[in-house]
Amino acid sequence: MRAEGKSIREIARLTGHSRNTVRRYLRGEFSPEKGTRKSRGSKLDPFKPFLQERLQEGIYNARCYSNFYKKRDTVGRTIPILKDYVKDFRPPKQVPAVLRYETKLGEYA
Repeated sequence: MRAEGKSIREIARLTGHSRNTVRRYLRGEFSPEKGTRKSRGSKLDPFKPFLQERLQEGIYNARCYSNFYKKRDTVGRTIPILKDYVKDFRPPKQVPAVLRYETKLGEYA
């Protein structure tokens, strides 16, 4: 667009970018390709086999696991990380059965 004689302000308006961004492109300081990020693992990754064993035993309380981390003095003691991981493995809550007790009008009184 610059070669066509358009100003930086006009290019910015047409492309929706700021004027500073257009200037960086024109100077060659800015590449249009996005970089790829490395995926990093969770703090729980080294302990997932241990957690899986405990989940198979039926222990779904995240507080029990946080005590284990405190004893080992390791990174990843935070409860929210543990809760999010354990939540997927918990069995659904069962609604208690309710037996309705109905009487005729005035009979119970």
